[in-house]
Amino acid sequence: MEKYPVGALSLDGLGNVFEDWVEDMPAYPCLEDLESMRLSIQEAEKNGEPYSNLFTRWMHSWYSDLGLVVLDASHPDLKSIAAGIFAKEISGNGVSCAVKQNDPAFVRDVNLFYAPIKSARVGVISDSKGQLKAGDEILNPRGDSWEIWCKSNAASLSPSVLLRPLYQELLLSSSLVVVGPGEMRYWEQLKQGFAHFQIAMPNVILR
Repeated sequence: MEKYPVGALSLDGLGNVFEDWVEDMPAYPCLEDLESMRLSIQEAEKNGEPYSNLFTRWMHSWYSDLGLVVLDASHPDLKSIAAGIFAKEISGNGVSCAVKQNDPAFVRDVNLFYAPIKSARVGVISDSKGQLKAGDEILNPRGDSWEIWCKSNAASLSPSVLLRPLYQELLLSSSLVVVGPGEMRYWEQLKQGFAHFQIAMPNVILR
């Protein structure tokens, strides 16, 4: 089964699932919230939007009065900012050089996925010939420097679970991050990774 980034998933069938959920909650106290959610789904479906757009609509609906800003980390311009850390990761000078502990998250040689627009997300691996591949596709067949290749292909690269916190903090440095129990463990696993990439690690607390 092909795996796509969650934000890129289609909304097909979501409206029906939502209506079934509403039927199971006849005494829901805030009917206005349900109607707002329903209208957001209908509008997003009409425009052919992916799941990430719908979720952003909901966040704005619920929290815009608090000054919430939603950052789309999959935007090509933001991915381009991270081309440098992508290049280090893909050329063998990434997370695996600094993080040796394989628990809770497994430390891969390359902690990146390759996902061209409207294509499934595939892990980047090194084959027996030392070529970097995503599925059957050989990456950088012309042999450009990885800095140049990653800059040109940044929009198609996606960080794995261990590279995502570094990418996140590169884009928007935080003083404090609130995480769940699973996330807490791999953030702690990444302390040396932050130092390796010379990115400031925020304080991390359990929600």
